[in-house]
Amino acid sequence: MSIFRHLIFSAIGILFTLFLGSGCKSVPVLVESNPVGAKVTSSGKDIGTTPVNVEVSSMFSKTLDLLAEGYLNESLTVDASSAPEVRVELVRQMPLALNTDPEGALVFSEDGRVMGTTPYDFFHLEGELPLVLKMKGYMDEEIVVGPANSPELNVELVPVSPGNLFAVLSRNLSDGRLTISRVYSSPTIVESGGNADALVRVTEIMGYRVIDSFSLFPGGDGIALSLIDISNPFENPSASSSIWSAGVDGTGGLVRRTETGYFDLQPTYSPEGDFLFFASNRAGGSSIFRIASTGRGGSTLMTSQSGRDNFPDVEPSGERIFYSSYLRGLKEPQIWSQPLPNGPPSQLRTGFRPRVSPDGKSLLFTRYNTSTESNKIWKMRTDGSEVTELASTGASNDMYPSWSPDGGEIVFASDRGANLEKEPTRLDIWIMNADGSNVRQLTTNSSRDDQPVFSPDGDAIYFRSNRGLAWNIWRLSL
Repeated sequence: MSIFRHLIFSAIGILFTLFLGSGCKSVPVLVESNPVGAKVTSSGKDIGTTPVNVEVSSMFSKTLDLLAEGYLNESLTVDASSAPEVRVELVRQMPLALNTDPEGALVFSEDGRVMGTTPYDFFHLEGELPLVLKMKGYMDEEIVVGPANSPELNVELVPVSPGNLFAVLSRNLSDGRLTISRVYSSPTIVESGGNADALVRVTEIMGYRVIDSFSLFPGGDGIALSLIDISNPFENPSASSSIWSAGVDGTGGLVRRTETGYFDLQPTYSPEGDFLFFASNRAGGSSIFRIASTGRGGSTLMTSQSGRDNFPDVEPSGERIFYSSYLRGLKEPQIWSQPLPNGPPSQLRTGFRPRVSPDGKSLLFTRYNTSTESNKIWKMRTDGSEVTELASTGASNDMYPSWSPDGGEIVFASDRGANLEKEPTRLDIWIMNADGSNVRQLTTNSSRDDQPVFSPDGDAIYFRSNRGLAWNIWRLSL
């Protein structure tokens, strides 16, 4: 039996030897890498540095590891079919020292994972890496790390101030939610353009308050504004807003015109100044209301759309109001016309924030242009006909248009001319002829200047701005 077993094993050995001799040969495979010079190992044994020839059995595969300083380790499996060569593109990982002033900011990845606390040293791959820096008492800072940032990136965190807060109320005002977004507010109020001496601050808003919008009294001696009072701005912010009035020269202080507990926004005076129209959630959702400009006598519901009605404006005759509304099921707001006091509304066009011309025949409004992915200013007749886009300049955002008293000019806010990579929230005040020609810039500041309106005599422009780290109304003499 033992002799028989010996003969069997001998036969197997002879056959295996013949098999190896006839078919199991080594095949050279040239392994290259970019960059060259990567160390190549297999099962912990050094083979050489790229480019290097690796002997591979025709019957078996071999796993290789490529190591190069400053690059991710790469593993690959080669066999006879890999011949005559394989090439590996190594992925560079770059060191970065991320510092903040002050130190101690949490570093979050794009998916919300906490990566560490500044100062934070790490490696990142080629390409762009979005990060968010968070620290109590400071605005969240969104940064994108790329090759240009290595080996060190220093970020100065911006303390939370009223001018840094841009209060955005939820689409449905009845739920009372508030989103605080970050806007840049320059600590300086100085004009970079040529109108520095003509600029005067009208209001002096204190505390964590954001001016939502404002309206000039038709006689030119008063101003109505909606103030959003932000509670607990650092964590879980909440807010309410009311309508206030003040002297247009900043005298007399602020006088409350609507009660607290609601979101009262976007006031506009009637042509005679005896009423204020505004958007509010006091009936649930958002509707247009009217009160006496003194605030006495309670409010009257003017619209009852099934969406969100906002940005009212009254035609010079006082017979109609125009407003925009976000209707359920529609992605973009629509402009509506409605006879006063409570006539049936008529839908005009897609757009928002309509403004009636002094002769009552035309409307200015803003509409999103899908081809340029930016807001643009449009003009149409008050019946919705003869729609024209004004002064379009590519991807710039033009918004908040308003008529001059004689209807010959239009003042508006725009980010044209701004460095949007460094100043993504910047807007300046611009002016043009009513046909869109002769466009020129009036204010130049790295903060956000918006909502410009002419004074009734046409000698000045009033606008909202967060320059100086607080939201206020400013006057620019022409």
